[in-house]
Amino acid sequence: MRSPSLITAYHKTIYHLMCINGISSQKPRYQKPKFKHTTLEKTAENKLKRDFNASKPNEKWCTDITEVVAPGLPKAYLCTVFDLYDRYPVGYAIGKHNDTALVQAAYNQTVKTYPNAQPLFHSDRGFQFTRTPFQNQLEKQGMTQSMSRVGCCIDNGPTEGWQGIIKEMRVVLHPQVDNYDELNDSICKAIDYYINEDP
Repeated sequence: MRSPSLITAYHKTIYHLMCINGISSQKPRYQKPKFKHTTLEKTAENKLKRDFNASKPNEKWCTDITEVVAPGLPKAYLCTVFDLYDRYPVGYAIGKHNDTALVQAAYNQTVKTYPNAQPLFHSDRGFQFTRTPFQNQLEKQGMTQSMSRVGCCIDNGPTEGWQGIIKEMRVVLHPQVDNYDELNDSICKAIDYYINEDP
């Protein structure tokens, strides 16, 4: 039995023949990917303006969130409230998720320790800080909110730098952690070392 001979044809010729004979191909419909966008509720002006000096305690607070990683373990997230006067962490919280509960826990701890403080409160434009309920808390406490500009990490430089120091200290002081609780504990010990022993 002879095998059918192969014909070489230009793709437009095939298209033309398909049109004559009423043959058409159907392209699958494009499905636009669904992305979950977080919308900012309300941002604040950058009132800190990189003036990282303070003349007294509780005059200027900065806050930021960083992730702490250890091989083979889930990430831990550290939210710190940082006093620019003496580069002191006035409050912090550690959690498994970078969410509003983490920021709220850090804020609650700080206000409990310093109930009469009314500092300039500086952060980035993360959704945790632009929520109306959080902003209402700051206003009720008598704090003035300030936010970094988009894409300007240096606007919150001291806090970001401090968090880098804490992560380095943790690795040096507690290089081996076997589970999330040990990772959490090692972060607390690194902060305690910074406060009480590091010159």
